[in-house]
Amino acid sequence: MKKSIIILILFLGSTAHLFSQTVNGEILSDTNNVTIVKLWGNSEERGFAYGYLIGDKIHSLVEGFMIPFFGVDDWQAAKDLIEEGVSIQIDSAYQDEARAIIDGMDAAGWNTAGYSYLDILAANCWHDLGYWPFNKGKSGFNCSTFMNWNEATAGTDLDGCSVISRHYDGYWANMQYVYDNAVIVIHIPFEVDQQPWLSIGYAGEMGPNNGINLNGLSMFSNGMGPYPWVPDTTEGYEPIKFTFRKALESSDYNQDGVNNMLDIRDAISSNPQGYSDGWSFSALAPSTAIYDSLIALVAEVAPQEPFITFRTNSYNDTIPGDNLYAANSQIKRNDNRNYCGRYLDIVNNMGPGTNIGSQQNWDLMRDYSNGGASSLMFMQYIPEWNQLKLSVHQNGTGAYLHDPITYDVSEFFSFPAAITEGKMLTNKLIISPNPMESSTQIEYVLYDNSSVSIKIIDLSGRVIATLVNKFQQQGKQKVAFNGSTLPAGIYFCVLQTKEGIQTRKIIKH
Repeated sequence: MKKSIIILILFLGSTAHLFSQTVNGEILSDTNNVTIVKLWGNSEERGFAYGYLIGDKIHSLVEGFMIPFFGVDDWQAAKDLIEEGVSIQIDSAYQDEARAIIDGMDAAGWNTAGYSYLDILAANCWHDLGYWPFNKGKSGFNCSTFMNWNEATAGTDLDGCSVISRHYDGYWANMQYVYDNAVIVIHIPFEVDQQPWLSIGYAGEMGPNNGINLNGLSMFSNGMGPYPWVPDTTEGYEPIKFTFRKALESSDYNQDGVNNMLDIRDAISSNPQGYSDGWSFSALAPSTAIYDSLIALVAEVAPQEPFITFRTNSYNDTIPGDNLYAANSQIKRNDNRNYCGRYLDIVNNMGPGTNIGSQQNWDLMRDYSNGGASSLMFMQYIPEWNQLKLSVHQNGTGAYLHDPITYDVSEFFSFPAAITEGKMLTNKLIISPNPMESSTQIEYVLYDNSSVSIKIIDLSGRVIATLVNKFQQQGKQKVAFNGSTLPAGIYFCVLQTKEGIQTRKIIKH
């Protein structure tokens, strides 16, 4: 009976949503050549706000870079491929979100070229289609990542915490339109099976090339040779951005009760036929995941067998200790061990692979793995510090040559200060930190005055604590939950108002 109650609670929470045309978003800043925008609501509401707020940048990027990159005829052919939905397959929810982006652009007057949702989707699939079938030159994509954790960072300012530095590079014609439209897009989903996440890239991206979620999981993509790859055109390939998005946005992709590296592995593996081009994906989690394979991995994927290969530091490559490096070549796949120049430069300058602090991680990548003038963005993420450092290409010089700006990711994921006045059927519930060690804070927003109940229940349905049981005024509310005496495990926070019931899973370490 108690299990049935939990299932009913989860069902009621998952059905509570309402689409409105209010602008559920705000521009947090527009300085240092990067725009930071926060979006909240269901996916269509976020899409509408995205198009409304920065549709001018989306228009600039599509018109100035994407269409010239393909050429007018091939751009139309790319859209036709997406619309046919055979070689490239995109979930209907993302298609609806792309339509909402166009609606937002139309409402704000940005869509002067008369773009359709297919233009938005094509701009999100250019990595998947630009080289196949249009052969536009993959060599222009040239990124790298360097991850360190546990013994590698022990005895430094990181004290065992995990860290990743990342070069996001590219060199093609008309790159100024990419430089001028750099964005960080923060998503606060209202769907009960999703969590906050962010994308670091360019305007119009619906899924990340560089992404982080609320639980500290992060993913980054690199190209992978040799080129060109030859996909099976009868397969329905999922664009890499949308695989990344599912991996980061889902509260628990594989439904095993924990949001960790296995969710990323399973999201990538959900496409057993591989992807339409060759890529290496780097993923990093907090060092609290304990096991190396749950802290850092590199996935090498291709449209030819072996379609998916995962590499952790258990593979005997040339990187010593608790460190992983990835650039644009195959290492473990077919035991290829193609150690490119960037890879070897890191190996030759990192020493024994220990005493790598946050600055050492940054300096090694800056000095020995940079992409020169093609450096679009240079970033560092430290999950346990909730810290993101980012520098971007400016004034014709590579990102790595500029001083970075440091951001607090926990502030990005806090509930937005500007709440739309439109009444919605879901009262957004955010729990941070989650997973928690001993305590956490629960934030929620009431869109009308209401009686409010917040209870914590365990997997058997037993009420562990009642945190709120009273009438409250509309607006942002918060309450602390001290679970220091509880055993490690999974619990549920249940918010009940006159609008209905919503739940969030809480993980106690």
